[in-house]
Amino acid sequence: NTGNEVRIYRNGSLVQTFPTALEPVTNTGNLWLGRSALTTELLNGRLDDARIYDRVLDATEILAVHDATAGGGGGGGGGGSAGNFRDDFGTSSFSNNDGSLSWSGDWIEVDGNGAGAGSGNAQISGGVLNLDDNPNTSGQPSLAREADLSAYTSATLTYDYQTVGTIESSDEITVEVSANGGGNWTPLTTYSDDVSGSASFDISTSISADTQIRFRVSRNYGGGGEQFHVDNLEITVSN
Repeated sequence: NTGNEVRIYRNGSLVQTFPTALEPVTNTGNLWLGRSALTTELLNGRLDDARIYDRVLDATEILAVHDATAGGGGGGGGGGSAGNFRDDFGTSSFSNNDGSLSWSGDWIEVDGNGAGAGSGNAQISGGVLNLDDNPNTSGQPSLAREADLSAYTSATLTYDYQTVGTIESSDEITVEVSANGGGNWTPLTTYSDDVSGSASFDISTSISADTQIRFRVSRNYGGGGEQFHVDNLEITVSN
């Protein structure tokens, strides 16, 4: 500031003050962020929301900047260092929110025989997400859900899965992600035969304001009792 003082704030609060003989300068040299101007040493870390002001901010303004860009639950892109979008499927509903962050909306059902979360070929019932194609819909039953990940730099999708019945190599489930609200899809994996386990996928390259994940019957699953179950679904995000 103009009193030849440097003030350091952390999380909006003043933590250190010390004197300096430095004065503001005007020149045409490069301004480096995250790198020394004298050497090629780089910051071992991350920078976000860098700003340059032509005046000194007071403590109230600094706190306001911090509050506007840090922390924050909810489904919007309000910033935040970590959190999760989660569905434990504990209730037969397309609108469960079991994480620290809220999904952008309900599960999106594509099911010719569907009539809500408790019926049809794409259900949330019995404590799991449940997919099949019996009776045959002549389509590909699916469930997709959207989350606003735009405030984060890292996102990981995890879930548990299990097949029920006699699943063959001709039966197939596809898991995919979209970075544009379902306009285009990128496959993450496919499942056929009898399988069970836990899955984890880095979906950071699909981070957007309308990221969607989808589970889809991509082939068959028309035999009696053939089902694909998903549980403990979560998108973990961080900066």
